[in-house]
Amino acid sequence: MSVREEGPHQHIGVELRGLFVARCDPYEIVKKTPALLFLFLIAALSAHAQTGNAEAAKGKISMCIGCHGIPMYKTVFPEVYSVPLIAGQSPEYIVKALQAYRVGDRSHPSMQGIAKSLTDQDMADVAAYYGRAGKAGK
Repeated sequence: MSVREEGPHQHIGVELRGLFVARCDPYEIVKKTPALLFLFLIAALSAHAQTGNAEAAKGKISMCIGCHGIPMYKTVFPEVYSVPLIAGQSPEYIVKALQAYRVGDRSHPSMQGIAKSLTDQDMADVAAYYGRAGKAGK
């Protein structure tokens, strides 16, 4: 490995039999680093996303179906509230909603308690089950 001065920058490269065959301007690397880090972060986040298993959710949905499986159902705690049917809802939306309840960004007390009891995998499984349920005609 050698370093050569060319213009205002130094180039780091590989010299093979007296021929400078590969070079890299360290300033160019530094300029491209933020974009590369951003791409790496996006790839890491998408790889981390949980894949839901609708079959596994069958043992987890008992706490959901009592409210979200009844058409036109209204709950009276903590106030009168129309409970949405979630069959056919986007799995990504269901996971994000459950995560928001878990951290307190959504404020329904029953849903917060349920969401806090679920792992990320549980959320993905339940979301896959209800997402699939809509495609199968509910």
